[in-house]
Amino acid sequence: MRISPKSVRDFRGFAWPKDWAKTGIPIRAHLALFAAMLLIPALLLSGLLIRDAAGERRREAEARVVQLASDLADDISNDLERSLTILRSLSISQSLALGDLQAFHAQSRQTLVGRDAVIILLDPTGRQLMNSAIEWGDPLGPYSAAADLRRAVATKEPVVTNMFWGQLRSRWVINVLLPVVDMGTVTRVLVLSMTPDRIRRLLDGQDVGGQWTTAVSDRTGQIIARSRQHEEYLGKRLNADLYQAKEGPRVPHSIIGMDGQRIVRAVAHTRLGDWTVAASVSEAYLSQLVYQATRDLIIGTVLILGLATVLVAFYARELAKALGSVSKAMTGKPPVTIVREATEVARALSEASTALRQSEERFRGIYQNAATGIVIVSLDGSLQSCNPGFAQMLG
Repeated sequence: MRISPKSVRDFRGFAWPKDWAKTGIPIRAHLALFAAMLLIPALLLSGLLIRDAAGERRREAEARVVQLASDLADDISNDLERSLTILRSLSISQSLALGDLQAFHAQSRQTLVGRDAVIILLDPTGRQLMNSAIEWGDPLGPYSAAADLRRAVATKEPVVTNMFWGQLRSRWVINVLLPVVDMGTVTRVLVLSMTPDRIRRLLDGQDVGGQWTTAVSDRTGQIIARSRQHEEYLGKRLNADLYQAKEGPRVPHSIIGMDGQRIVRAVAHTRLGDWTVAASVSEAYLSQLVYQATRDLIIGTVLILGLATVLVAFYARELAKALGSVSKAMTGKPPVTIVREATEVARALSEASTALRQSEERFRGIYQNAATGIVIVSLDGSLQSCNPGFAQMLG
């Protein structure tokens, strides 16, 4: 293949080496260009896959935040409903119907075996009639959460309170209230009082890992339980941004957390009590996940493309050697190559070259040593050459 210097120089603006302009582009350069045409799109595709994989890792983390919040909200809702079921079963007990409060006291204690909770029986005004936390007959004080009691009596519906400081137990408590209605009138109110430790155990039941945080807050934004640093945050209120975001949609959002670090957070709400259940992970950890995913994919891509480059280079060298054997066929014995057609062409050219060379040698022997005169004349009649015999004949 012959390419003029000007056409090579002007081809798409590239400045090719000067020797290529004189002799043409070698087959190795063609093969290298062909390999680049294959590898560059693969490299671009790898870049797109790396970008998408990094985004997918973040989306997976955000989806887990949403799922954690939703699952915990369901678990806490189910636990509150179980508490309400206990109260409903006690509300129809024989001892309560007969007004035998001492027997009802014993029954309440028996019902709560294995649960860190207390059963309280109130009249509609808030006077305690029975409290399973103390011995029967001990004096009883007034009920602390009067506002929630009034709401339960007025609505005749179950009420889940916010967390408040229980005077009798001298600790944070949460109450579930069930009005006992007889003939359309609230005659008594049953209360199941539990501590935040029960909610915390539900959080601990989720295997969230050290970088993830779950928390539960009541309607006022007061923290009831937290999977990390529970004792430090218990009773504290959410900051203004977190409190406003608790009413938002159940989608992950970036926000400043209680510790001042930026987090990705999702919230859900319990069916009873309308508590806010939040799950979050730090932005720094998400960035680390994205970095690790990107790094691993880049390393894998470099190794795969590097191996592909080595294999292509090796194969291109063999192809170049195979095609180069054709040009060497006229000067010696052609090598056996990986390309069958090139080997066959080179062998045929070598055999033809050998036959031609032998024929020329025979002709030259005859031409030089013949006793008769031999002359070679061009088409226009001019003498081109003659053998010694012809020269002797003409003197």
